[in-house]
Amino acid sequence: LFAASEHKSTTIDFTTATASVQSTSDEMLELDINPLNATTEEKESISARFFTELVPRQELSVPAGNAIASEHRDFAQAISTGQSVQVPGTAGRDALAVALEIQQRLHAVRHDAPHTGVPSPNTPALISLRQLNAA
Repeated sequence: LFAASEHKSTTIDFTTATASVQSTSDEMLELDINPLNATTEEKESISARFFTELVPRQELSVPAGNAIASEHRDFAQAISTGQSVQVPGTAGRDALAVALEIQQRLHAVRHDAPHTGVPSPNTPALISLRQLNAA
């Protein structure tokens, strides 16, 4: 799974249970250098720091385990003890809305057509969180 915004991207690999975040540093955003006129020293400095300081990548730890089984245990404990669950149903509902949106967008893409980034007129409307809340 890959998600990106203007200055940050997140990658999650469910098959290897790994995740990472890569972001553009303030220094990189403020960097005012013309590559055609840059000195060798400037180019080497940027090259040496590019992936460590200017556009760093942070590997995130993903704990081993079965999230669904953990939620089931937590739910059973909440019933037994009267305590609140760690992850409320509203969070599950919101996650389901995101999953449905991703699924609909994947089905909307024609893989044999040029990718223009513009949805097809036949693309089904995505369910909104507001609609899901009302359900």
